[in-house]
Amino acid sequence: MLVNILLAAGESKRFGSNKLSHPFKNKPLISYGLKAIDGLNAKHNLLITQPKTYKVIKPYISNHWTIVLNEFHSKGFNHSLILGISNALKIKDISYILVHLADLPFVKTKHLNSLVTSKTNCASSYLDTIAPPLVINAQKSLELLDFLRAHPLTQPKEWLLRQTQFKLINCSEASMDIDTPNDIEYFNKDEKSK
Repeated sequence: MLVNILLAAGESKRFGSNKLSHPFKNKPLISYGLKAIDGLNAKHNLLITQPKTYKVIKPYISNHWTIVLNEFHSKGFNHSLILGISNALKIKDISYILVHLADLPFVKTKHLNSLVTSKTNCASSYLDTIAPPLVINAQKSLELLDFLRAHPLTQPKEWLLRQTQFKLINCSEASMDIDTPNDIEYFNKDEKSK
């Protein structure tokens, strides 16, 4: 059984306000990640978010999402990932976990589906970059949890780079995240020029 995790607990410091509720191409940024995962029609979807963000994005979340509030979001990305994987592993008959980031609006269901249907541990890649979204089996999830707990200040990408049996699936869209208002302006301008 597949469990989807959408990480949406960041503090948006570089953005200056809650970026997930900010309009991007006439829709809130959070809506793109939710829609991409909703398209997989999975039984278990976990949204990892912080209480302050949840209040703002709640109207955009359908009722088939389980909300996991990260009360310690200031501990950073790793803490949210640990919380997401730990909660996913509690679900009976879990075989794979998909991890997606809420600030990747260009990643579509088609790419997520290519990760899921590969039936192996895999990550997105573009040029020399390995990044989420990614899919890992329950055993690798436990290994990742151990790594994150032992190295709380190390990026999960370091763990990924050490994996020798990970399939890489090309996805240039995985490299286009939204971190600042300039990113929104840039991508909106790019869309208008087409």
